[in-house]
Amino acid sequence: MAVTWKKLAFESDVVLIANHTKAAHDALGINADTVDNYHASSFSLVGHTHDDRYYTETELNTSGGGGAVHWNNVTNKPSTYTPSSHTHPGSDITSQVSDSDKLDGYHASSFASVSHSHGYSDLPYSGQGITIQGNFGQWQPHSTYTDFNTQPSYWGWNFVQGYANGPSSASEQWYRAVISLGSGYGLGSYFLELAFPRYNHSSAGVWMRTKEGGTLGGWTRIDGYRSHTHSGGEITSQVSDSDKVDGYHASSFAQASHTHDDRYYTETELNTSGAGGQVHWNNVTNKPSTYTPSSHTHPGSDITSQVSDSDKVDNYHASDLVAIAYRRTWFLC
Repeated sequence: MAVTWKKLAFESDVVLIANHTKAAHDALGINADTVDNYHASSFSLVGHTHDDRYYTETELNTSGGGGAVHWNNVTNKPSTYTPSSHTHPGSDITSQVSDSDKLDGYHASSFASVSHSHGYSDLPYSGQGITIQGNFGQWQPHSTYTDFNTQPSYWGWNFVQGYANGPSSASEQWYRAVISLGSGYGLGSYFLELAFPRYNHSSAGVWMRTKEGGTLGGWTRIDGYRSHTHSGGEITSQVSDSDKVDGYHASSFAQASHTHDDRYYTETELNTSGAGGQVHWNNVTNKPSTYTPSSHTHPGSDITSQVSDSDKVDNYHASDLVAIAYRRTWFLC
């Protein structure tokens, strides 16, 4: 057999000679099951997980799945929350509700009793009318007036069979009063006009307008309430619904100190891991698309397929190289 001398190629302290067999490797004690001196146990398997470090999709996509997100890490949270419909018993009201002893701002002393009367002297009737009966329209035909802008020739009451230029079409007929400003003012310049509906009282309403310096003003509805106050001492008897606020009893309102823990997560529940506050994954914004794995290891059995270039050393296959722990040496091949 011919003997060929080959010059060894040197890389650091390892001498490489091409075209040697596995037997040569074995003879030199080369460990071919490592990559950069790491065994397979130093690497992670392809199918490994990090469930002990991260929440799974199921844990965060499912309510009650176990994924609890710290409240400070949930963004775009609303600053307030609309309370759900709820009620409270009257015993929950621990202090006086403002104006609860009033009706539309009035104490009972501001109202007339159900059974009251007025003397004839309480009805002033002096003025420019023909007679007291005339002033109340009893002397003229029913259809004398059909337009509110047709003014009577006297102070007092009359009937308008129509609603032309009137305050509302809700009633087709109206009772009207024209009241003097005083003896020095005639009908053509100054007066107060009142209109009461014959039909549909609630929807038609009670109205007034004035004439000032010969100019008629617009109609103003006056059957609403006026704003005023009364002291508690002015209420001498129970006023209907005086124990309500806007029609609601105290049992309809929440106590000043109440919670909604059965509906919402508390700060402690969401600020503390494992305290019970769970946020659905779809409701967590600005989530990263990938996660950097922590340092970890895997046994060789976890490697289920070929790792790229794991059968090479510095890009050489085992069949191409023999490592010899000598430097600058001629070797007989």
